[in-house]
Amino acid sequence: EFRRVLFRSAGSAAAAGPAVTGPWRWAAGLAAGAALYIGLPYLLVQRGGLGVITRGDPAGQQVALTFDDGPDPRSTPLVLDTLRAAGVQATFFILPALARQHPDLLRRLLTEGHEVLPHAHRHRHAWTLLPWVAFRDPGQATREVQELTGTRPRLQRPPHGAYSLATVLGQRAAGVTGV
Repeated sequence: EFRRVLFRSAGSAAAAGPAVTGPWRWAAGLAAGAALYIGLPYLLVQRGGLGVITRGDPAGQQVALTFDDGPDPRSTPLVLDTLRAAGVQATFFILPALARQHPDLLRRLLTEGHEVLPHAHRHRHAWTLLPWVAFRDPGQATREVQELTGTRPRLQRPPHGAYSLATVLGQRAAGVTGV
């Protein structure tokens, strides 16, 4: 008589837990892979701040103003006018494609002394990207921003602040630190 073994016997060398068989085997593998690929970076990087900059010097009396997803012709000029009136500098995490579409805004960001850093080449949540795309994105965005500004970026903020294992490895390969 053929019977599927759902649990290993206590005398088995691998009696650590249930054996997954049949159609559930792929689901268990997928769940384990997702836990490693998404869950581990989420806990270590996004929640724990491991390997990323999450705050400045606690003894300092400074606030970092940052803006993402630009430059946008509807909002960026208003933000820049407000920053100029207040005598304040900010950091702009830009999308290189938008900077190419609006070179006047990029020029104004740089002329007014703001820091311009890469946000992403593709503005997609890291968890929705294929691993090789998520790996390449920080490097591609970093190279593009360097071409546009003439300055080598040292920081990068992924869209939605979301990290996968590939995003973390891609930042390391590109020589940038996540924020």
